[in-house]
Amino acid sequence: MFGKTKKTSQSISIKNLETIIGRSVRIDGDIKVTSGIRIDGVLNGNILAEDGHSATVAIAEGASVKGNVRAGHIIISGEIVGNVTADRLEVLHTAHIQGDLSYKSVRIESGARIFGLLNQTENKTPEGKTGSVSILRSEEDKKSAAA
Repeated sequence: MFGKTKKTSQSISIKNLETIIGRSVRIDGDIKVTSGIRIDGVLNGNILAEDGHSATVAIAEGASVKGNVRAGHIIISGEIVGNVTADRLEVLHTAHIQGDLSYKSVRIESGARIFGLLNQTENKTPEGKTGSVSILRSEEDKKSAAA
């Protein structure tokens, strides 16, 4: 109830999302964001975080974006046809991406479909320490491995 934070299907707390584009909405044009946005519908245009803002962009399962996406934190479980640039990138198992991905850190779940180049940009990891990439198995993959 009060004081509890609800979670979306992408595990982003609703308090981080200032704007939600519903499933029945189609937008033709670019969107500039300074905070969180979740796309559940269709966007034919770019999503760009204003300079100096580390906005969160969530592309929900069933959503479609035809354009480039640039933000501090991007979570993809829908479809993107375009390039993606993020400091922190999460690609969930239902994602379908046609375009190049540039990121400082990435998490890609098993089952995600990516048709493009992966490019890790400069990461501000303290000297002597390394970053890590983990590939998560979907429930279906876990069941297959157990059989």
